Amino acid sequence: PLEASGLYELSQVQLQSGNIEVALDYLSEAVQLFAQVFGPLHVNIANCYKVITRIYHALGDSKLSISYQHKTVIMYERLLGVDNSSSISAYYCCGAERNVVALRLLHRVRYLIMLTHSEDHPEMSNVD
Repeated sequence: PLEASGLYELSQVQLQSGNIEVALDYLSEAVQLFAQVFGPLHVNIANCYKVITRIYHALGDSKLSISYQHKTVIMYERLLGVDNSSSISAYYCCGAERNVVALRLLHRVRYLIMLTHSEDHPEMSNVD
């Protein structure tokens, strides 16, 4: 896991330097190493998928972006629970990607924020 974490950190450095393709390669390798050590369902894999989603979204490849975002949402839900802030954030990003499903997902985000915090939570202003 130490080597995979190093690859994840290297990918962040490459992203900040503007080397997107190299960052994607490092993230893919990190996912493979995390999966070999922890199995296919782990928080670090979900974190890698979240970054990959953002990269593909920035590159304009919405099909791959949506695919990775869907994986991220499922993993966060199963690993951290539906009331975790990472799960709620993943739902929010997923809803922002697809216009057809956006309202349903944003309604779920609003419900989860209400359930875990309150209507006065600062994140609620982003959803409303």
